[in-house]
Amino acid sequence: MEVLNPAIDLDVFFQAFKKSRSRVLLSDYDGTLAPFKVARDEAVPYPGVVELLDSIIAKPGSRLVIISGRPVQDVQNLLKLKRPPEIWGSHGWERLKADGFYKAFELNEKMTRGLEEAQEWINQSGYLDRSEFKHGCVALHWRGVGELERQAIYAHAMASWTVITKRTEPRHRPSRVGPGHSGAWPAAAPSRT
Repeated sequence: MEVLNPAIDLDVFFQAFKKSRSRVLLSDYDGTLAPFKVARDEAVPYPGVVELLDSIIAKPGSRLVIISGRPVQDVQNLLKLKRPPEIWGSHGWERLKADGFYKAFELNEKMTRGLEEAQEWINQSGYLDRSEFKHGCVALHWRGVGELERQAIYAHAMASWTVITKRTEPRHRPSRVGPGHSGAWPAAAPSRT
């Protein structure tokens, strides 16, 4: 594990964590619990992560929340924890509570039309093998390509998808997600109700 802030003493943090009567751990999946992989289904957790998360979630008063751009089902299939965590998937468009309650947030007609247009653009642009269609969003992946190709894919997508989002859902614009591994174009920010 890489500690990004050297001023944080992990031993002190985890001692305080153990003593707390209620605690929540929020974590991303890709790049945090598992390495980035070109083949997304190969992104299994780092050694020891599943056992550590199982031990955390087994403690009374502990809540584990995984937040991911991946669909909820993908996170479940990759983590395979003994006890279910809460999972927010598809860039916040899906929520699975630890008790099994699942909710996919509703898309309005404009959002649905925008996603359909984005899918059509992907098919016509030859990026189908780099794309992922999820509830509420489309991701265009560039893992495993050089910097020049990544910039070309990104520029091409931004030029086209900005037009689509202006026409179909003006509240949101495409944005780059993650450390240069994918671009995600959610239909809009989901309502948290």
